[in-house]
Amino acid sequence: MTEFNKENAIKWIIGQLDATSKWLIEEHESHNGVWTSDFLDSLMHPMELIGENGAVCPFRKSKESRQTEAEWLYDMVWYESDRGDFDSLTQVFMVLESEWSRYMWDVKYDFEKLLIAKAPLKVFIAEDLKDGGVIKMATAEISAFKTKEENETYLLALYKEEELHFWRCDVKNGSCSFKEVGAKQ
Repeated sequence: MTEFNKENAIKWIIGQLDATSKWLIEEHESHNGVWTSDFLDSLMHPMELIGENGAVCPFRKSKESRQTEAEWLYDMVWYESDRGDFDSLTQVFMVLESEWSRYMWDVKYDFEKLLIAKAPLKVFIAEDLKDGGVIKMATAEISAFKTKEENETYLLALYKEEELHFWRCDVKNGSCSFKEVGAKQ
């Protein structure tokens, strides 16, 4: 079983998403499906973080066609299996959801998927809505959710004012408070 280093994974994810966002901002006006696809592509090869029995879902058939295999529960999952007869799931390292809607209800719906995930790292990519609405919503949702795990970490990558900002919350004693973290964390 692979020992997952959450801190290294967070640094790697921030670096990958930050570099990808700078390129996307220069190349594309829209931040919807194209952005989601490119963000997922940037996180497809974390093997040094998840080990030889690790896997990523969804995986791309080809970058050019932008087709993916069927999504498995979340927009992206890093997991490990035992590679036995049934390829049994042994652990989940990271789950990711993204939502580019400007409607809080849509954003909240996708964020709530992370609440029920059994993973030490949960990543959410979205556009920050007015007055820090996504951070307020995420904080309220985590606080209200009764069955959260200690030592879960939520990492928000929020697009605002032509750049991606990163916010981190570590669940401790049943509560969570987001703090901005930079790409050079």
